[in-house]
Amino acid sequence: MIRRRRKTTPFVRSVWVMLTVFFSLLLVFLCVGTSIAKDNAAPINSMFGIEASKKVTTGDGDEDLDWYKSDYIERDASGEIVYMPDGNGNKTTNRDDAAMRRNSELVGEQTAVEGSVLLWNNDALPLKSGAKVSMFGIASQKYMFGGSGSGQVDVTPVHGTISAALTAKGVKVNTKLEERYKKIAAKYGGQSGYTNTAASNYLPWFKVGEVPYSEIKDVAESTVTADDTAVMIISRTAGEDFDISEDVRDNMVGGVKNYLELSVEEAGVLENLQALKAAMQLCSSTGSSSKRRADSKRRCSCSTPPTRCSSPR
Repeated sequence: MIRRRRKTTPFVRSVWVMLTVFFSLLLVFLCVGTSIAKDNAAPINSMFGIEASKKVTTGDGDEDLDWYKSDYIERDASGEIVYMPDGNGNKTTNRDDAAMRRNSELVGEQTAVEGSVLLWNNDALPLKSGAKVSMFGIASQKYMFGGSGSGQVDVTPVHGTISAALTAKGVKVNTKLEERYKKIAAKYGGQSGYTNTAASNYLPWFKVGEVPYSEIKDVAESTVTADDTAVMIISRTAGEDFDISEDVRDNMVGGVKNYLELSVEEAGVLENLQALKAAMQLCSSTGSSSKRRADSKRRCSCSTPPTRCSSPR
């Protein structure tokens, strides 16, 4: 069977070409024209006498326009709400920003309290007014208040520092130890950033940067007494678009690359504090006066006659 191929006449070809060109031009016109019409909607509507909106006035102008009442609005001396009229005579309230800020601070403090977890308590807490505290860890000077991204907040501590906050509560802080940490703080402290390479999958890196015990050894062992409560402060950071990764720039305990693990330096401080405590307990068991200390060999020097003393917590 022989099939005959249908001939395409020049007329047929020209029709399809014209239609293609026509609709192409129409598409361009609509795209460009729609954008221009949108940007010039007001004058175009005015030219054709089109009302795009209509203002409806109801009431006598005395209506309260605050649909959602704030708990923090300005009031006069008698406690009545202070209203401010706008240019059209409508009334509105003024926000009491100072009162709102005070409440925000209280809510933030309560959130921090409820978000804290006490893992265990071996008769160390609560601290009593007049208690003596020695704070350890570079985080005592570079405390981490929040995370990054949506977890980041602008925090201005009421008392400025942890030691100032403790002092305000009647706690006696080891100022000599704190001054040592302040003196060397520029060399230590947490760091983080991004390694912008495909090999690292563009993940963040972290560094704890804890102060080794050797940097504070002389001050700690000459000022910390058996009556002191040793507080080790440890901080970590993370947040939105800053998830914890295995790129940790410290030597961590056990050789792991886990940012939530203790660093070798942090563990070293805790181990030396435990040894210092043991030495003071030995001193306590053999009798000592209020002037007791542990020397560099962890042997306790005690004076007589023996007195009753407590071991450090």
